[in-house]
Amino acid sequence: GPCSASCGLGTATRSVACVQLSQGQDMEVEGAACAAQVRPQASVPCVITDCTYRWHVSSWTQCSVSCGDGTQHRHHACIGPQTHALDPR
Repeated sequence: GPCSASCGLGTATRSVACVQLSQGQDMEVEGAACAAQVRPQASVPCVITDCTYRWHVSSWTQCSVSCGDGTQHRHHACIGPQTHALDPR
């Protein structure tokens, strides 16, 4: 299946079955028939791409006054691969 993470380390799962080739087709058989073989892992680690840093910018606050010159603010932070703010401003 697809990787569980869009970036960084995730897990991909797949179905694992014991099969026998019969008349050119794979036919699933009892697991005991594969007892002498090492069973492949159903989950494997996967990395689609490394996670990168990005800027997160909040929405503007309300204006400090209802008429005339006022101020608005917004916050921004550098978000790292672990998704926590590294440099809030």
